[in-house]
Amino acid sequence: MSGLTGAETPQRVDALMIAAVLAPTTLLLVLVSFDIETPLRAFLALWFFLLCPGLPIVRMIRFRSLTEQLLLAIVASIALDMLVAGVLLYADVWTAKATFYALASMSYIGLLISLMLPMLRAR
Repeated sequence: MSGLTGAETPQRVDALMIAAVLAPTTLLLVLVSFDIETPLRAFLALWFFLLCPGLPIVRMIRFRSLTEQLLLAIVASIALDMLVAGVLLYADVWTAKATFYALASMSYIGLLISLMLPMLRAR
């Protein structure tokens, strides 16, 4: 037996989702800010743009299936990527770094809100 109970599994999934947003966003933020070119940067960028902006939103909705959460996170992330890029383009301030910084900020803020939401619901 693995020692996992049904009550522990959601906390572990939440911890993995939090790490899946924090780690790549922070690492990519360092790599982009200091213009460090590495093959890891391409992998982190792909991970970030496909998952990080949408994952905090999906975490707030609480679907039962992990597959549903991941698929919706990818769809939400792509939609947010396009929305932010479009707004910056129409504002005539689009750059790749500006788009990334805006999405990284949204990811951090979304994660913070999703972490605070259970406390607010308990009131």
